[in-house]
Amino acid sequence: MFDAEARTRTFAAIDAGFDSQVAFLQELVRFPSLRGREAPLQDWFARQMATRGYAVDRFSIADVPDHPKMAPMVGVDSAGSIQVVASHRPANPTGRSLILQGHIDVVPEGPHEMWTHPPYSATIRDGWMYGRGAHDMKSGVACMVFAMDAIRAAGFEPAADVYVQTVTEEESTGNGALAALLRGYRAEAALVPEPTGHAITRTQTGTIWFRLRVRGVPVHVAVAQDGTNAIMSAYALINALYAHTRTLNQAAKSSPWYADIKDPIKFNPGIIRGGDWASSTPAWCEVDCRIGLAGDGGHRGLREGRRDRRQLHGEQPARDRLDRLPDRPLCARTRQRGGEGSRRSPCLRAWRGDARTAHHRSERCALLWAVFQHAWPLLRAQGRSGARLRRTHIHRGSPHMHENHRDLHCDLVRAASPRLTRRALLGAAGAALAAPALAQADWPNRSIRLIVPFAPGGSSDVLARLIQPGLGAALGQSVIVENRSGAGSMLGTEAVARAAPDGYTLLLADLPYAIVPALQSRMPYDVEKDLVPVVMVGAAPLLIFGHPSLPARNAAEFAALARARPGHYTYGSGGVGAASHMMGELFQIATNTQITHVPYRGGGPAIQDLAAGNLNTVFVTVASAAPQLTSGQITGLGVMSNERMRSHPTIPTFREQGIDLVAEHWWGLLAPARTPDAIIQKIAAAMPGVLGAAEMGPRLEALAVIPRSDGPGPFGERIRQDIARYGQIARSRGITAQ
Repeated sequence: MFDAEARTRTFAAIDAGFDSQVAFLQELVRFPSLRGREAPLQDWFARQMATRGYAVDRFSIADVPDHPKMAPMVGVDSAGSIQVVASHRPANPTGRSLILQGHIDVVPEGPHEMWTHPPYSATIRDGWMYGRGAHDMKSGVACMVFAMDAIRAAGFEPAADVYVQTVTEEESTGNGALAALLRGYRAEAALVPEPTGHAITRTQTGTIWFRLRVRGVPVHVAVAQDGTNAIMSAYALINALYAHTRTLNQAAKSSPWYADIKDPIKFNPGIIRGGDWASSTPAWCEVDCRIGLAGDGGHRGLREGRRDRRQLHGEQPARDRLDRLPDRPLCARTRQRGGEGSRRSPCLRAWRGDARTAHHRSERCALLWAVFQHAWPLLRAQGRSGARLRRTHIHRGSPHMHENHRDLHCDLVRAASPRLTRRALLGAAGAALAAPALAQADWPNRSIRLIVPFAPGGSSDVLARLIQPGLGAALGQSVIVENRSGAGSMLGTEAVARAAPDGYTLLLADLPYAIVPALQSRMPYDVEKDLVPVVMVGAAPLLIFGHPSLPARNAAEFAALARARPGHYTYGSGGVGAASHMMGELFQIATNTQITHVPYRGGGPAIQDLAAGNLNTVFVTVASAAPQLTSGQITGLGVMSNERMRSHPTIPTFREQGIDLVAEHWWGLLAPARTPDAIIQKIAAAMPGVLGAAEMGPRLEALAVIPRSDGPGPFGERIRQDIARYGQIARSRGITAQ
């Protein structure tokens, strides 16, 4: 065990970094790093490690050579599956090397209504953090990063190579960890600090994903006895696989690696699809499954599974006709992760927990302390021999650990502590005061992150990618667009509000930025205090569209119909509080009408229902409804602007029709509060040239976006006016978030 002084210093370093540790974990959780969507998080993590002084290697699975153990990746592109390795390499290594590895992919969040808080909000309440991955490997990733930080802060430095790795595909194929190995990263020990039960597991199971495909004989339900129900036959196979799993777990009791673990082999039928009609026996059924493999026993398990299947065929009642199925393997599109936990190559692995993690200071310290306790057998102070850890339980003040471990060592060298003189302190203070001015003069000297708080493919995402190359060229650095959707744009907005005010993180906001505060009683940021306007990018007029069957040629005629029959006519929106909802409320106020609101999950479904004749009207931009408008499935009744649109000059303005209503959808850039004014002005000054480029005109016109480059003052005033306008509407009409 390390000495008392080292313990005191490491505890102090952990405590001092507590707030940073929590903030780091929140940022990790806020990335919706589902399978195939991990790249934004990996890019962010690479930047975090680079600023800490690590040599960072960012590569994809497609960048490494193929390998027999590499599983096929169905549904995702290996070129987009990014891995990050941050390396600490001392000039003269003297100890034993170590890999700290964590995965950053998370499983789908399931129905959002089952969450007490949005799954990627990283909400902290009553000392708990809520969010997908918070009590999973993302907490472990935070631990391994801040364990290394605390070692340095305590005055130590690993004397051997340490590789901090974040990988993908853990929740599926395991190809991410294999890619890091194929990239050439090796060490004498590996630690995967997944924080469950504060215990260490020295081995892990392999897994197979597979799909059962069962065919039936479809007949009408009246003569079901003459057919075969594929779904019921699939259930029989599922029960057989559960029985096979019990056999495997019984065999695992004799394994030195799994004997102390209750039922290490798990089987799960995760997705089931089948049938075409409720009045016919299902002709087909597919079940996506996962089953574990116990180390080197995997091939034996497959052989036993095939034997169980043959026995099942013989035992199945004739009426289900399972014997008619072709003798094909059960495993289709099999993805195998070989048994990493063999005797020859044990891997440290902890078991997964639930979706929340302790936020109490003592609990977070315990998680970090777990990393130190687990890693200290690998580390020893220079000139001292490593001490073997005894059986302990991880708890501050009374450290214990659940397993004995082999006595592995690597060396630490004590970092030099320079003498601090008065002159040195004055010099450091002067440098600190000069640093902001130097940073502003040098800005930008690295890439700029432009966060879009909506999913890819929407108007905000398209506009961000239109200005991306021109803005990067004007500023002399690349601009990286990052989608951070969720919670009605609040997740991405909060990420910018909490970012460092250094000009390297910007937000592309739009009209909902001014609407959301009117709907939410509590928000994780203050729109008027935590962000500042930089420059407007563009605006698009909002229109009312109707179905051709509507007996109205324009908005005024529709208003007359609505006044004659209050509540009879409908308008669809992208959801309660969406811009399209607010436009409908504005229209009713301006025309003294009562129209029934029909909210949808997104504007697209509302427009599709309008085209199908299931709605009377919608209030959206031309870009949102262009295909349906061009094809004649919907008609434009009026535009909420001062003049007609150049792209659709036949649609009259509201004011031409005697309706005093002007509204538009705007977009603009914002930055974290306290961003230096010189940086804001530099970005604002670049925007007119970006929007005025020859190639931008046709592209913006195709979106019906009018380029605007209003600076911080006018843009800020527009935001304040809209916050007041839509806040008053929400209060008067009783609109709140649902």
